[in-house]
Amino acid sequence: MAPPKIKRNVKKERDLIPPPRQGLGSFNTDPNAIVASSSNSGFTMPALDPLIPDPAWKQCEREDRHERVKIKEQAAKKAVIALKKMSNTLKLHLLTNPACQPRIEKIQEILARKKDFQVMVGFLGMTGAGKSTLINTLIKYKDLLPSSSWRASTAVVTEVSYNKSSDRDKFFRAEVVYISAEEWRLELESIFEDIHAEQASVADGDSEVDEERKERIKQSFDKLKCVYPHINTRQKLNSTTVEDLLAYPDVDKCLSSTQTIETRTRSQLSGKIRKYIDSGESTGSAHWPLVRLVKIFIKSSLLEPGIVLVDLPGNLDSNAARSAIAEKYSRELAISVVVANISRGISEKNAAELLEKFTKRGLQLDGLYNADSLCFVLSQTDREFDYAQYAKQYPDVGKHVSEDQKLAWQYRGDIVELKHERDSAEKAHRKNEKRVKELSNAIKKLNSRLNAFSSTSSTLQLTRKRGANEDEASPVLPASSEHMALRKNLIELQQLLSDQKDTVQSGSKDLISYNRRIKFKERALHFARSRYIGQCIRHRNDQSSEAIRNDYKATLTEMGRQAHNDLQVFPVSATIHQIYQTWENTGNSEKRSAGFPNRTDTGVPALRDWLYGTTLDDRERIAQAFLDDVDEFLAKVQPWLMDKFGQNKMPLEVRGQWEPQIESLVTDLEANLRNLTIKTETKMKHLVEENIYSIIPQAEKLAGAKARETAEKWTTVCHWSTHRKINSKRGLWTDSKGRDHKWNHELVHDFTTHVVKPWDATFNRQFPKEKANYIDAAKVLISEFVQAIAISKDIFPDVSDGVEVLKEHILRTQKALSREIDAAFDEMKKVIKKSHKLAVPAVRSFLEEMYEHCASETGKGLYLRNKKYIDTFMAKKGILLHRVGKKAIKAELDRLLNNIPTRLGQANALVLKDVRDEIKSFFERNSTDGTRLSTRKVISTSKVRLQKDFLADIEALAKDWKLPVQNEEISDDDETEDEMGFNDELFIDLSKGDEDDDYTDGDAE
Repeated sequence: MAPPKIKRNVKKERDLIPPPRQGLGSFNTDPNAIVASSSNSGFTMPALDPLIPDPAWKQCEREDRHERVKIKEQAAKKAVIALKKMSNTLKLHLLTNPACQPRIEKIQEILARKKDFQVMVGFLGMTGAGKSTLINTLIKYKDLLPSSSWRASTAVVTEVSYNKSSDRDKFFRAEVVYISAEEWRLELESIFEDIHAEQASVADGDSEVDEERKERIKQSFDKLKCVYPHINTRQKLNSTTVEDLLAYPDVDKCLSSTQTIETRTRSQLSGKIRKYIDSGESTGSAHWPLVRLVKIFIKSSLLEPGIVLVDLPGNLDSNAARSAIAEKYSRELAISVVVANISRGISEKNAAELLEKFTKRGLQLDGLYNADSLCFVLSQTDREFDYAQYAKQYPDVGKHVSEDQKLAWQYRGDIVELKHERDSAEKAHRKNEKRVKELSNAIKKLNSRLNAFSSTSSTLQLTRKRGANEDEASPVLPASSEHMALRKNLIELQQLLSDQKDTVQSGSKDLISYNRRIKFKERALHFARSRYIGQCIRHRNDQSSEAIRNDYKATLTEMGRQAHNDLQVFPVSATIHQIYQTWENTGNSEKRSAGFPNRTDTGVPALRDWLYGTTLDDRERIAQAFLDDVDEFLAKVQPWLMDKFGQNKMPLEVRGQWEPQIESLVTDLEANLRNLTIKTETKMKHLVEENIYSIIPQAEKLAGAKARETAEKWTTVCHWSTHRKINSKRGLWTDSKGRDHKWNHELVHDFTTHVVKPWDATFNRQFPKEKANYIDAAKVLISEFVQAIAISKDIFPDVSDGVEVLKEHILRTQKALSREIDAAFDEMKKVIKKSHKLAVPAVRSFLEEMYEHCASETGKGLYLRNKKYIDTFMAKKGILLHRVGKKAIKAELDRLLNNIPTRLGQANALVLKDVRDEIKSFFERNSTDGTRLSTRKVISTSKVRLQKDFLADIEALAKDWKLPVQNEEISDDDETEDEMGFNDELFIDLSKGDEDDDYTDGDAE
């Protein structure tokens, strides 16, 4: 009997609209839940139990987020090992079971698709803000990156990531990437251009000194001395050439190369990389001017999940290669940490200046100006300021600290008085000790005299004995009056000495008591000061944080957004935290800094927790996606694996009639997905046309009208020589005072100001909604496709179980679809990010004529002539230059929009391939081989052996998936020596200064 025709269902475009989303998770994406919810339509779950029932990663949803992520990541690691073992097992059975090959390929596909989580965290901020010190503190490696509190240290982009090597000799590793010979040539030519221009100016008798050029040459000379130790005078520099410098052996061997450094300890690596990073290194062995990038790999619990910290220099670099790499990293950052020195003062007036306006605009356009991707760090909160004056300035603070201020003054007075009393006691004590020595010496002399008397008396007595009759008694000579007087005097002195020693002993106790009382008062003073200093510090932190948050909210309002979460602002003292960490490592955890009672008050733990927390969602998503892949593979391989029979039961005739009907349903599904793609493409194009392209003409006019005003500002902030140099560098330059000049960025910023709001609404809010709608609608189509083939189980009861398995496996493709559509939109997001950045180079190219003209101007009055030329240029071509920038953006967006059908079609094709593979597998498992019509089942011995070996691999994975989470012990620093210099007066040792028995002070509590 032939199977009946299956009703086909090709939807029209209007039918492809998914049901409205009630909120996050309103459309159930769990295939099992979909099957269960469809039970009213005749669905039944397959009879087969899963190969691995209830693994820990499926039972952890009630765990806290951190624990849940650890469970899933450990399960993913175990699954990688298991899949490789399964692949090897299948390869061993490939000759006797050719059907192993597609399973091997599937394993390879799953492993290739597995993503390693990585998130780029960039540290932005002005030179000297403390970025390097902060990174050292976060990773718990003091002094790994060179840092300085009084000058710029980081000259090179430095990337710090986790070291996966288990080789103890390579625990600390770095890769130094040098610039190319051509890039170094360009910088040298720029230096010699200045030198030759200066020489020509002197030769022409030019009376006006180019101060900017003079300072540039000085800085360039200092830089070259780092690399070329033999060039230690200007005369030697003037006498050399670019070719000579390029051919210098130590330089020639480095350019365009990558050097690897491997050490056992942090201090070894730190010492070796300093010359590649620290711009303060001016020795002949310093190579930082030649370095493009330094990558550091270390063991750190913070970095182990995949966090990569990027230390970005505070200013532009004269070397184009380093500037380019810094720009590249800025584009790739997922999280931006803006570091600002709080000691410079942060208020409502300057809060907006903490984040460079071009960086802020980039974050806005990229959808990263939000509390999940941005935070601020107020560094150096431990820097002292006038606390008393601050308390007067803010009455609320003064009210809270007044009591502690009074106590502090009282304790200071008590300490002064006690020290005065102690000094008097010490003076008397020294006098008494001196008297003891005098008495001891007098007694010693007196004893000597008495001994002399005793010796004389003994001699006289012995002489008389020898001359007398032996029977006569020898009378004892009476003591002389002088001898008696000496003995009396001795007794008196001994009594005086005893009394004096008692006085000295009592004085010693008094001094100990004084010292204890002073120490106790000092401790009480420390606590009082710490309380009111802490109040002032916290208030300043709160004031600064509030100013930053207000600017953040104002910016969101300009974008048409509302702040759903508070912007994270972390007041931090990295230095104090490092000291506390060192003391903890060395077992000394008692000392405390005023205002920072414990490590939590330094702010570092909170920042570290926030950075770690930002990774959890993505880490869980990546681990879950991989585990779903593995789970899906096991579910799909199960029917094939558990079938030990060489031939199945569906007659070839039945298959020949049924399979084409199923394929027709697949064709319908393909058509429906294609229609959905067309609908989505049309909607996304409409959004861009209506929201972006429609407002561009007006944005061009407004920005073009402001071009003259913007250009006029360029002449008010720099010297004429700087102005000319900026022109020669095509609008991008950092002057000798460290100020960045970005003329092209300024002009583009004027344009994007009128675009940022609709851009954000379209690409960062509406496009994600379209993605969600697409996924929902596609899942509905897949569910309806499954319902369409479900009728088969009633017609062919012998393959009913097989149909149920087929239904489950096809429903699992919904997850694959979500993954592929996510990937497609992620690629679109990259193109969108790239598109708006194309405006700057386009504007720069358009302004080439202006830059060339102004850079070549010489002679008296050149500054005035250049200003007039630029003003005229902007008046005539202001709108046109923005049109050029717009065209660059639009061309990239057009390519994106036109590629939507291709990219979504690729995602659909992968899902349809999985569907067709499942259907093919279903028929292969449940039909004869075309030669045998009997339904008798013949057991395959080779399949039995394969089943045994493969199930052993699965059993091992099942055990691994039940193991508790194993936390890897990561030593954050194997060196605990205290290398940190600090002022010990800022700290108090809480283990000393205990209250003396004879002295109490309730105020010290």
